[in-house]
Amino acid sequence: MNLDELQRLCDEASPGPWQAGIGEDTSTYQGSKYHRVLGPDPAQDNPRYLYEIPRYSRSPQEDAAFIAAARTALPKLIAVARAAEAIAAWCSNFRAKALRTPA
Repeated sequence: MNLDELQRLCDEASPGPWQAGIGEDTSTYQGSKYHRVLGPDPAQDNPRYLYEIPRYSRSPQEDAAFIAAARTALPKLIAVARAAEAIAAWCSNFRAKALRTPA
């Protein structure tokens, strides 16, 4: 997966920042806890539910925390990677010009 594909995924996803949260099931499994990924809701002050991590997953709390952190961090990481690519290209061009210039 390249940076453009990752950027497209970020652009198409619900806006961040996301956060991990814990909810209580009041229907089928009354009193049981489950882990959710929450995102901003422009229509409300409270975050809205985006995803529920199944209780039977190996590490639901950690999975929810990772998903929320990844959504929040990925756009910044893409920007850093693009900046690093630009610096590497500049250095490569500078080196190529320096090698061509007579002393």
